[in-house]
Amino acid sequence: YGQLTFRDWHPVGGDERDYDIPFPGDPNIVFGTGLGGRLSRWDARTGQVRNVAPWPVSSY
Repeated sequence: YGQLTFRDWHPVGGDERDYDIPFPGDPNIVFGTGLGGRLSRWDARTGQVRNVAPWPVSSY
């Protein structure tokens, strides 16, 4: 009691030094940022992580 162990947390898809933000309308959804503009979406209900980073528009 009174301490956090490795059993009390789990990865949510972002990188270790970037931001993780819960979706305001659904706390089961967490968006995480990563290196190189990576953006991921984690769903706590399913445990699924998806890459949702937008691709740049081609200039040619």
